[in-house]
Order: sequence, then C-alpha cells, then structure tokens
Amino acid sequence: MVKFFNKAGKISEGDITIAEDLSIAVMNLISIEEHLAFSFMKSNNKKYFELINVIRKIRAKYLEKLIKSSKYENWCISKHLLSIVMRLLESSNKLFVFNREDEAIECLKDANYLYDLFLNIMVENG
Repeated sequence: MVKFFNKAGKISEGDITIAEDLSIAVMNLISIEEHLAFSFMKSNNKKYFELINVIRKIRAKYLEKLIKSSKYENWCISKHLLSIVMRLLESSNKLFVFNREDEAIECLKDANYLYDLFLNIMVENG
C-alpha cells in the first residue's frame, strides 16, 4: 500500500495522496448510505430514504475518479471492498475500547489486506 501511494505522489512528505483521501471519503459515503437505510427502516421517515440517492450519486462520482473502468464488475467489487475495510476499521476501534486487542489487530490486518486488493483493482483500471 505504501509503495502504491508513494508512486501516486504526495503534496508534501507528511501528506497522504489524493487517491487515498478519495478512497477514505468513499468509505465514509458508503457508511452514510448504510446509516440512512437503517434510519429509514427504523423510523419509516422518507427523508432518510430520499437522502440515500443523493449520497449515492456523490459516492459514485468519487468512486469513478478512482476506478475508471467497470470491466469485470471492478466498480462494484471496489465499492464492497471499501465498505468492508471501513467496517473492519470501525470494529477494530470498538474492540480496542473493550480491551480485545488481539481481535482488534486482526481486524486491522484484514482491513489492510482488503485495502491492498482495492488498490490492485484501482491500479489495473487507472
């Protein structure tokens, strides 16, 4: 992962790349879509349902900047990989809070592996 982002270029030594920033933004947009869906299911309030499509369009715009081709369903695979990475990061944070360090580290390692898979798809389609 580090080698990929070093090739992608940084603004300065301490900065992460634009691609990394965008992938994290996409992860958070996916998470918002999920939260809106759950909020709609719990409340039956249509405003949550309507917002899902708004957020989805924004998420798609930025995922398209990362994955240029939908060849072999790479677009959808990438979306799901980023979603899983985000959930594993959040799970790891919660596990650390409950002093379940080994499980938290396992989540982080799996998140890193899956993020690497996403990067490989991105490089192949960039």
